Amino acid sequence: MKILAINEFGDWGGAEKIFFLTVRTLKNYGKDVAVLLGSKGKLYDEIKSINIEIFLYKRKELIPNSSVIAGSRINFPNRLFKNLRLLENNAKDFYEIINEIKPEIIYLNNLRPLVIYDQMIKMFNKKRGFKAIWHEHGYQRSYWRQIILDRFFLKNLDLVISVSNHVKNKHLRNVRLKKVNVVYNGVDDFFKGYDWDKGEEKVTIVHPAFITFWKGQHNIVKAINILVNKYNIDNFQVLFLGSARTQQDKNYLRKLLKYIKDNKLENYVSFLGYVPNALEYMSNADIIVSGSVEHDPLPTILLEACMLGKPIVTTDAGGSKEIVKDNFNGFVVKRGDSKKFAEKLYYLLIDEQLRRKFSKNSRKIYLEKFSISSFEDRIIKIFNKLE
Repeated sequence: MKILAINEFGDWGGAEKIFFLTVRTLKNYGKDVAVLLGSKGKLYDEIKSINIEIFLYKRKELIPNSSVIAGSRINFPNRLFKNLRLLENNAKDFYEIINEIKPEIIYLNNLRPLVIYDQMIKMFNKKRGFKAIWHEHGYQRSYWRQIILDRFFLKNLDLVISVSNHVKNKHLRNVRLKKVNVVYNGVDDFFKGYDWDKGEEKVTIVHPAFITFWKGQHNIVKAINILVNKYNIDNFQVLFLGSARTQQDKNYLRKLLKYIKDNKLENYVSFLGYVPNALEYMSNADIIVSGSVEHDPLPTILLEACMLGKPIVTTDAGGSKEIVKDNFNGFVVKRGDSKKFAEKLYYLLIDEQLRRKFSKNSRKIYLEKFSISSFEDRIIKIFNKLE
């Protein structure tokens, strides 16, 4: 059975990692796979390294993301006609390559390929000779854009893969339920054992995420202030891993640093910026935290925390509750509640045995739900359904 897997770009992000895992799994299970990408990059190189045939869009310019529902605005009306022409050109690329490859299954990763695919169906091939799967990663989009997606772009699909039950219930609520299959993302296993006897006086807390408001660093910093000034705890340090990428994010970082200085928290908090070896910092951490204030579909940092066997404190944003079981492998706190976040951190800081208990349970959850083998088992069953 011939499968054509399509991703918008050849770069390397969270959705692209899952795309790579998917095509690698299909190849390892003996499926005949080809890949269509919008550009070269690390994803292109990784796929090439496992000897999968790769096609590139003939037209290098893709329809802007803001015109395919995912963004917060549409460039209307000054770019509308250009975007429509781009969409038609991208659809022609799809059609030409599909005619050349003649796949029996098309696998669409993320939103933009879905919209281009839908346009291709409208333009060329209403009676198609293949089946289609879309992988929904659940990024933020407005209510009305979600309605448009549900009502118009999903009807030509045979199956939808959702990364979490949260995404299924929030983003895919109007899709016929039998179409939607939840497949949790998997992460590679770099576990080296528990390192509980490091002999260090301070407990290390790590927050690995780029610096931006919706990741909730401000709430974590407020929780640190409460730990120091209410609970009189000083045997810890917090490391923020990640850069501020946009000007808005840089302004946000300046406000965080001012708050830290005003409240004399410099001895407890460090912003390290982008670090290429984030997993090494996480591996050396005693506690992993996530402060997201918006609906994070399935936070990769929490999957990695489970893989490394770490106790976790997280907000209840998005799919976090499907990774962290409250009072089992960590604590789940309502979004924006810095007081409760501080309270849960306090329990872990003063109780080493509780940290060890949660660590073992995190590792157990990883092996049961988020290992590569678990992901491979689930993803191959999805494709086998369409054979």
